[in-house]
Formats: sequence, C-alpha cells, structure tokens
Amino acid sequence: MGYLCLSCFEEFDGDLLKLEYNDGYRYYCPNKKCGDMNLVEIDDLILPVIKLLNIKGYYTEYTCSAHSYENNTNTYIVFNEECVPDVIPKGFFIEDNEYYRKNYHCSRSGDTMCIRKWYSKELNEYELHKEICKTMIDLMEWVEKLPYRNEFEEDEQCNLRQEHEI
Repeated sequence: MGYLCLSCFEEFDGDLLKLEYNDGYRYYCPNKKCGDMNLVEIDDLILPVIKLLNIKGYYTEYTCSAHSYENNTNTYIVFNEECVPDVIPKGFFIEDNEYYRKNYHCSRSGDTMCIRKWYSKELNEYELHKEICKTMIDLMEWVEKLPYRNEFEEDEQCNLRQEHEI
C-alpha cells in the first residue's frame, strides 16, 4: 500500500513510513513543507488515479482497487458529493438514493457518493487480476479526459499541472 497526501499530493511508500499520529484513517503528512493531517493509505494500483482526480478537484474520501484473492470483489471510489464527475467510467455505476432503497431498503446517508464496479464471480484469480489491471488503465484514461473543476483559479491549476507534470 502507498500513501498520498491529499493536500500536497506527495506519494510515500507505506513500508518506509513510521506513522504515529492519526485521526481515524488520516495521518500527518511527513513532508515538512506540508504537515497537514491529510495523508491517506491507498492501494498502489489505484493511487495514480486518485492523485489525479484530487489534483483536478474531484475530491475523494475512500477507494479500493479490488483484490484478486477476494471473493465478490469490486473497485470503488467514494467522492465528496459536491465533486462527483458528470461522466462516470464505463462499467461503473453510481450508488445513489435509488440504488440504496432498492438494495439496502434505506436512504443513503452522508455527503459522499460512490461509483463502483463489480467483477464476475466466475473469473479465476489470474483472470480477475488481469481484469482489475485493465480497469485501472481504463480509469486513468477516464481521469485524464476529465476537465479540471472550476473551483481553482486558472493560475493555481497551471501551477498544479506543472508541479505534478500533468
């Protein structure tokens, strides 16, 4: 697992970090210039996707790339509800209130929105791993095509693009 600071967008190797202080699932960023409590653990496969989504202003809360060794696995990205992209990637669906009422017999709560892709239970571990990797490539291509949200000023967007070589 890797770590990503959602404030300064620096990536860190989870094996090298010694994290002592946390607030639930967020840690203090080890970057001395940052230091925000906005460091989160992210599956290595989906980390580049999540980094670019957040740089573009589509703020994420939770994610999972999926794991080929798990039964009934899925890839998901939970967004801040105000930051859900207008277009979602092929093969994913939005878990909105209608979905919750139909599947869980309740209303969705909170201020987040999840997009999710389920994988076939009939795939063997190798086939599933291959499908997960293909999904990560598809997600990255999707994110690259998304426009920057209008929240940032144009100069700030340019600085972020240059700083992170986008």
